[in-house]
Amino acid sequence: HPLLFCPPLGHGQRYVLVRREWPGSRSALGVGRASSVHESMNLAEVRLRAARLGAKEVHLFPAS
Repeated sequence: HPLLFCPPLGHGQRYVLVRREWPGSRSALGVGRASSVHESMNLAEVRLRAARLGAKEVHLFPAS
């Protein structure tokens, strides 16, 4: 998902922060797992971390 359109993340959901570079290559900048039971808090934390790393996309994986 582009960072601005990322849906709220549920507790335990895994994600990868990615920077897309020209011409279509991607670089993984960080991985993590949502820790809060509040979805909006998880989304805020992901967006803050992405901003600090320079990520433009979030790739989400199901909680395990």
